[in-house]
Amino acid sequence: MPPTPTPLLVLGIVYGLLAAVAHAIAFAISRRYIVQGHGSSLRLMVTSHVMMGVLALAVLVPLWSDELLDVRNWILPMLGTSVTYLLGQALFFIGLRHTASSRLVPLLGLKVVAVAPLSLLLLGQKLGWPQLAAVALSLVAGAMLHHIGGRLPWRSLLVTLLAVCMFAVSDVFVFLLVPRLGTGFAASARSVGVCYGFCGLAALPLLPWQGSRRRADWLAAVPHVLIWLPSMYLLFACIALCGPILGNIVIGTRGLFAIVLGALLAWQGMLHLEHHSSRGVVLRRIAAAVLMILAIAIYGVR
Repeated sequence: MPPTPTPLLVLGIVYGLLAAVAHAIAFAISRRYIVQGHGSSLRLMVTSHVMMGVLALAVLVPLWSDELLDVRNWILPMLGTSVTYLLGQALFFIGLRHTASSRLVPLLGLKVVAVAPLSLLLLGQKLGWPQLAAVALSLVAGAMLHHIGGRLPWRSLLVTLLAVCMFAVSDVFVFLLVPRLGTGFAASARSVGVCYGFCGLAALPLLPWQGSRRRADWLAAVPHVLIWLPSMYLLFACIALCGPILGNIVIGTRGLFAIVLGALLAWQGMLHLEHHSSRGVVLRRIAAAVLMILAIAIYGVR
């Protein structure tokens, strides 16, 4: 059954919507970094995660609690969250090398299709017909977004679908991790701290090969860092309050925001970031993305 609507559930949905907006912006900035010649997607991933690791650990200091001392209680879900997230992020950045973010980000809405069976198997969650219908609607919307305006290059499609699977596993581990580090938003923030602290440490050994000695390359990654890291505090809190299935349906609205942002960038003449699409194509993409929003309402039917 779906979670009973409560003020906390509504707050979780709000967190998810804000994270969705931030993700759409962050992915567009990621593509900007690549097309402006600051380096590859892997360089952006390495340098940004080193910076985010430092910031996340700094934020963790004032949030310190006794739960953090019981490392054996949270180490496995932290590793599950972080490793699968890093794999998904690397795959998605590879896709951004060949395709505009407004084409790829909506496909992340398909993550709910992978999260649903994982939640059934690993978390023991049960779904009624309305919830299954919401998952199916998300799948239909994702398929529509893939076909509208021409099919994606097979490489971009393949790496994006693999990224979706990795992100789905990561989200299930997030749901397991957060309650082990306390309660409320602070527990979500601690979870982000340990995960991104680990990601930063994992990225450090790669700096000699994928880092940069140019100050401009590091500065170019800062906008991505300042938008992506805060969005993860919101995403973790959304998943903790809504559960991984409803949380992913909510966050799937980033596809709508990415489409609108892509249209605005193309309208402003930033064709190095977004290809121009006809008005009809944009409207059909918006209609498909709205189906994902409708899925949020259907999921809540008891």
